Amino acid sequence: MRRIASNIVHTCDGKISLGYVQIEGDRVVYYGQLTEEMPQTEWLQGEISLVKEGKKLRAYYGDKLLKE
Repeated sequence: MRRIASNIVHTCDGKISLGYVQIEGDRVVYYGQLTEEMPQTEWLQGEISLVKEGKKLRAYYGDKLLKE
């Protein structure tokens, strides 16, 4: 499991300010808004985009696929 936070997370339904994604392998298994500090969370400055590819939800930072 890898948890990554960013200033903005773009989802299929809109955007989340101060959001995070939780990744297993190359899939996003959970995402949401940070309401408190979470242990073992990496920070990336800028934006993460969530993209549905078939049945998988994946996270991209620029053009880079985020993986565990």
